[in-house]
Amino acid sequence: MQLKPLFISLFFVATAGLSAQSAQQLKAQAEKAPSDTARAGICLKIAQAEEAENPTEALQYAEKALAIYKSKNDATGTALALLKVGDLKMKITSPFDARDTYLKALEITQNINNPTLHADALIALSNSYRLAGDYTTAGEKAAEALKFAQNANNPALMCRALLQEGVVFADLGLQDRAEINYQKALPIARNNKLIKQELRILTNLAIGAARREDYATAISRFRNAAERAKSLEQFSQLGNVYLNLGNTFLNMKAYDSSAYYSQLAQNIIAKYGDWFNWSIILANHGEALLGLKKYKEAEALALRSVDTAFAHQNVEMQYTAWELLSRIYESSGDIPKAYAAIKKTAVLKDSLDLESQRNSLKRQELKSEYEHKQAISKKESQLALQRQKWLRNIFILASCSMLLLVFVFWKQRSRIKTAKARSDELLLNILPEEIANELKETGEAQASLYENTTVLFTDFVGFTRVAEKMTPTQLVQEIHHCFSAFDSITSKHGLEKIKTVGDAYLAICGLPSANENHVTQSVAAALEIAEFMHTYQQQRSSQNMPYFEMRIGLHSGPVVAGVVGVKKFSYDIWGDTVNTAARMEENGVPGKVNISETTYNLLNGTFNTEYRGKIAAKNKGEMDMYFVSHK
Repeated sequence: MQLKPLFISLFFVATAGLSAQSAQQLKAQAEKAPSDTARAGICLKIAQAEEAENPTEALQYAEKALAIYKSKNDATGTALALLKVGDLKMKITSPFDARDTYLKALEITQNINNPTLHADALIALSNSYRLAGDYTTAGEKAAEALKFAQNANNPALMCRALLQEGVVFADLGLQDRAEINYQKALPIARNNKLIKQELRILTNLAIGAARREDYATAISRFRNAAERAKSLEQFSQLGNVYLNLGNTFLNMKAYDSSAYYSQLAQNIIAKYGDWFNWSIILANHGEALLGLKKYKEAEALALRSVDTAFAHQNVEMQYTAWELLSRIYESSGDIPKAYAAIKKTAVLKDSLDLESQRNSLKRQELKSEYEHKQAISKKESQLALQRQKWLRNIFILASCSMLLLVFVFWKQRSRIKTAKARSDELLLNILPEEIANELKETGEAQASLYENTTVLFTDFVGFTRVAEKMTPTQLVQEIHHCFSAFDSITSKHGLEKIKTVGDAYLAICGLPSANENHVTQSVAAALEIAEFMHTYQQQRSSQNMPYFEMRIGLHSGPVVAGVVGVKKFSYDIWGDTVNTAARMEENGVPGKVNISETTYNLLNGTFNTEYRGKIAAKNKGEMDMYFVSHK
């Protein structure tokens, strides 16, 4: 399956008028700031300067600025900081987190006389709804921003709002309606010398033609946009133009031209662009080289795309790059590597499907909250009326494209059915079936006490030392290989996997259904895990490859179990039994299974045991411990 190139539409995101000074210079200035307010302003500038390369650090500085402005009751500063925090959450976490932050900013801007800031909040909020898949609300917010800008007779705000609304239309597949918005915004941008907005509009007009497969028009528009960007020395946007131009040629299977423009984009984005576009351009450049059958060069670019996406925890781009690698290896005849790459894409696909399920739950939560506000607020009722009008206009404009929409609807419905089945499957991968059913039926799962359980805890010895000898990709593959085997073994012996924390693995027997054989089944699972690790260590050692050693500990007793969290919920267990199992692991020996006196007494001689004496355990004092083995 050929990689579908990504067109990067450009839209307005509030930058609060901050300069891109050197982060180091700004940090030095912050230390010497004459006042808290001045320090807050500098922290916002640092966030702006660090946003592309170090978004996590940028978020920390934006939150520092937010805390200072709040303490000073500075409404304008607080709104500025909230917008920047929202922009960074959009990159680091999700549009749902960003949306909540933008809503707080909007509450403030509604009560201060700052039209630009209020429009920025509306447009940023529209974009967060758009990326969360709520196009209706995204369109409403963009339309509200446009009306506000028109009433204020502010050309810059009108241009931004038209551009944002156009991007929403484009995502809905209404390219003709999007182009109307862009054509309205273009003269406004030119007449008022809004350079960045003009370039965004020119690029989006070209993208619209490319999506309609009107490639001649698209190429002409991209080249015009590139010339304009060069004349204005707007190199960051020039890189995006070249990126999209390369994608257009890739769709046309004009691989030489695609590789040429992809290389130009790569050169520019490496210097001026952000990491997300960098990962995309590497993958798409590799796709073009694959088309030219330059397998080594294509492999090098795809691997760089993997490393970039992994470093920034972008699972979607990791999947894209690994899928490309699988086709590169298959085309070049390296079947073992192709098979390994396909297995990697399968693992990443599971993660993407799980994230999609979480986002679906979030969207449902968002929808319920929105409907609740409509029911209790007159203002929200008015917004609901605007929503209906906006939807009606969409359907009128889309009527001439009905055949296309019917096809899209049919295809989307099939995807939704498949996604729902996959979501149910993934939910059972992270929760016991009884708990998953309770969560789906009631929206929550009650915590419960389980009196008779055995907890199994494992941990790799010298993990950091061994990890330093591997690349990040190799490290993840090794952990995945081991933990996949543990999953199979624990499932075979009737244990419930609870979680992994770094290189530690936690499982339990005796819940959610009672099991009178919880002790023997847990010990049998632990011994099989130990045997697996011993065999795997011998294999790795014979190949002169680094390998992990592991300790295993078990303890029996009562635990409390339940579902925790909202954004990333998980099924977890608590209690002294869990802590004691961890102490058994900590005081064990690599390759051995260490059990507590309680677990030993419950075995009733089923296995061979070796008394180790009383051993000091952290926060527990001296405890009787035993090694256990098969008879």
